[in-house]
Amino acid sequence: MRRFKVRVNGIEYTVDIEEMVSGSDSQPSGGHQAGNPVAEKAPSAGGTEVKSPIQGTVVRVEVSAGDSVSAGDRVCVLEAMKMEYDITAPCAGRIAEVRVAKGSAAEEGTVLAVISPAAV
Repeated sequence: MRRFKVRVNGIEYTVDIEEMVSGSDSQPSGGHQAGNPVAEKAPSAGGTEVKSPIQGTVVRVEVSAGDSVSAGDRVCVLEAMKMEYDITAPCAGRIAEVRVAKGSAAEEGTVLAVISPAAV
């Protein structure tokens, strides 16, 4: 796996690229959804963890525990490199917990919130 920095529309991202062996039927591991590259299922909590895609400072938290969210709703806003980044819900559900507060530092991969599946 190789790590690269890429710039898209003036925003710099760090990406890991796995080289596939020619003729291999396997898919690269560790891939993430394009819409929210850091959303992962949290098997122990039964919810979806919303993780920080970049290192930054939390400037706003838009949800509280118990709030209902739809996919694409803003969970919080991070500031990095003097720019603000909306961190959105990757799925619908109810906010089970918020793990950050305004002014807290977030490293890449920090869990910002956990979304429980919506009741059917």
